[in-house]
Amino acid sequence: MIKKIILVYLLLIVSSVVSADAVVVDNTITRVDMGWLGEGVFVSTAENTNNYGCQQSRFGMPVGTPLFDQNLALLLSAFHTGSKVELYIDGCFGGVINLKAVTLVK
Repeated sequence: MIKKIILVYLLLIVSSVVSADAVVVDNTITRVDMGWLGEGVFVSTAENTNNYGCQQSRFGMPVGTPLFDQNLALLLSAFHTGSKVELYIDGCFGGVINLKAVTLVK
């Protein structure tokens, strides 16, 4: 019984670490793709090589994300101007890093 409790406790700790919120700073956007099935937008950056526990090191923002249109506008603005961005992430989305919000940095 004690072993089961310890196992459950360890699984909870590991799952919270993998899905923890984070901010990825100093990124330059190199590619912006729309999902073929309308599931969201996908972003690649020059600096990011970490996959944060997901299958790929790209970022994905689902269509249902709050302020999706505004975040997409920020992504496109940064892409066209070469501005640095900070990306707020939380877990995985379809095998890529789940992007929740974008901040432009001058």
